[in-house]
Amino acid sequence: MLNGRLDPLRLGFEEIIIPITAVGELFFGVHKSARFTENRRKLFALLDLVSILEAGLDIAERYGKIKLALRRAGTPIPDNDMWIAATALEHGLPIVTNDKHFTYIEGLEIVRY
Repeated sequence: MLNGRLDPLRLGFEEIIIPITAVGELFFGVHKSARFTENRRKLFALLDLVSILEAGLDIAERYGKIKLALRRAGTPIPDNDMWIAATALEHGLPIVTNDKHFTYIEGLEIVRY
């Protein structure tokens, strides 16, 4: 959304919900950017339009289950992506992504863009 490649309304979503883990990844991108001020402003403008989901104990437990299942299957993925998946699963929400490794997580609804 920040770079203009995704319009959630085009996908039929009325509300945008972002896990706090994804917000942290967005701030990482801002801080490593050569255009810090501009990108920070854009990020805060985006955050004004979305709901942010915090992680609690239920999500942490789901994360642990996901990590173990992926390790046993020999298909590990980045930790932050497991947190994002755990948050989505806990709230019954889809993930909008083109990252193929999310398909390794059982029960996760994925919307490609």
